[in-house]
Amino acid sequence: MIKFFRKIRQRLLAENRFNKYLLYAIGEILLVVIGILIALQINNWNQQHQNKIKESYYLKEMQKEFLNDQKTLERFTSLTEAKKSRGILVKNNLKNDTINKKELLPHLFFNGKIVAFKSFTPVYDELISSGQMNLIKNDSLKILIREYNDVINKSESFLYKESQSIKEKYNLHLFKYFDSEIITKLWDSEYGKNLPKEKLNGLKHDFEGFRKDPNSYYYVAMCIGVDSELNRWYSKVISPKLSNILNLLNNEIKHLND
Repeated sequence: MIKFFRKIRQRLLAENRFNKYLLYAIGEILLVVIGILIALQINNWNQQHQNKIKESYYLKEMQKEFLNDQKTLERFTSLTEAKKSRGILVKNNLKNDTINKKELLPHLFFNGKIVAFKSFTPVYDELISSGQMNLIKNDSLKILIREYNDVINKSESFLYKESQSIKEKYNLHLFKYFDSEIITKLWDSEYGKNLPKEKLNGLKHDFEGFRKDPNSYYYVAMCIGVDSELNRWYSKVISPKLSNILNLLNNEIKHLND
């Protein structure tokens, strides 16, 4: 093809037809430019196609991650609700002269545990760290995920630390009247469901001392407050944000597949 064009140019010059040669040269340049533009357009289309494939992959992977977060959060929301209820049961027992010791024991120890939800989104984290977040075209989705992570970070930096501090104080108070080893006995017996009395032999378990100590009521009430706040945070703050993220992810994935 190049030889063909060269022969035409040489013939035109030989025949001293400069005007036609000039027009021909301009036409040839235009053909080259058009060819380059077409090549660039094809390359751009290929790049867009590859980016669309990558975006679809990352959206689907993030969808899995946030669905797992949602399931974990639902479990933790139920746990904090259960802990709040059991804390109230303990508080009510402290007001009574008679205590159902077998029923109360697991609740006393369960009350001292913190249920701290942790988000797990390695694919999203990879997008951020690799600088490929621009593959995700929906700006609203990116904003929602940033807000979600901000809420999680606030939870970890303040709410969880405050909760942990209160639970630690409760446990220190609890261990004045109950040996910490009891927790192992509780786990071994389906958390107290099948715990024989003899399993507590040799272990400190002073129910009356704990009940009569005025600080017990205070620490139990503080734990109820902590679990109530965690439950509210999970159900009213984090859960709606997760739902919004998943709705947008579903829409984006459906849009890309159309």
